[in-house]
Amino acid sequence: MDNTLYNILYKLSNELDTKDPESTNFILSAYLLKNFATISEVSIYDIAAECNVSRSTIRRFAK
Repeated sequence: MDNTLYNILYKLSNELDTKDPESTNFILSAYLLKNFATISEVSIYDIAAECNVSRSTIRRFAK
């Protein structure tokens, strides 16, 4: 596994460990980790709908 992928997985896992389970960051992190293998096939619209957040929220989270 390359370093970039490891860092992404680490940061997502860290969000799960440190955030409130009802927070947007926790919800997005959990979704992305759960669907990591197929995430390249999913659009930002799909993620927004599944997590009940806006596309802007996903963009902010990704930064």
